Amino acid sequence: MVTRILLIDDEPYYLEGHINALQEAGYEVEIAETAEEAIGRLKRPPAPTLLIIDLIMPYSRGEIGPDNGNTTGLHLLEVIRRDLKLAIPVIMLTIVARRDRHAQIEDTERKYGMMAVIRVKPYLPSELLEDVRSLLDSESTSGGGEP
Repeated sequence: MVTRILLIDDEPYYLEGHINALQEAGYEVEIAETAEEAIGRLKRPPAPTLLIIDLIMPYSRGEIGPDNGNTTGLHLLEVIRRDLKLAIPVIMLTIVARRDRHAQIEDTERKYGMMAVIRVKPYLPSELLEDVRSLLDSESTSGGGEP
């Protein structure tokens, strides 16, 4: 089975490093640079196996989005869970180390019966790969997936 990862981030520096590390580990990687692109991709099959979402990014090209873009990833997560009704595991990336922001992510996931994995930038590619493997392993043993 192919493991497809949708990487949602607008920063070329992080995109390049993530893509290289994930592909070298054998994962198929797709990119969305805005929340709007990600929603469009998630509406088309096949569904990705895992999502990696940056917390701070534009909603669409030329539109920053709510809260000056600081919570666009959180709003995207809510759309994925509430509107698209997808139970795909998610790793949230953030440069924000504020506990209240992490609590917002955790509360959103808990509301939909999911568990939040939060990785604060900067981090090593090996740390992200560890998160990916751990989350995929827990999903395969729990029988996770779409509802």
